[in-house]
Amino acid sequence: FEQSQLPEIHRVPLEQLVLQILATGLGQPLPFMNTLMEPPPTISVNEAVRLLQDVGAAIEVAKKKKGNAKADVELTPLGRHLARLPRGV
Repeated sequence: FEQSQLPEIHRVPLEQLVLQILATGLGQPLPFMNTLMEPPPTISVNEAVRLLQDVGAAIEVAKKKKGNAKADVELTPLGRHLARLPRGV
């Protein structure tokens, strides 16, 4: 059998992918990744978001949607700079 290459979702660090999702305005990381054919585990996505928050690249922002308070994640200025760096840096 011929070995196929792993999908990029499994080759790229999730932190980097979360940065790109937020930087390009694709929505919140977890709901976006759950639309993928092979989504990463929820806990892994949450840990990636938490790491970005810990280093100051992302923050939680309370948003009101349909009367319910919901926390969204947004990039900080540092996160926007990190998202522009080439991969592997």
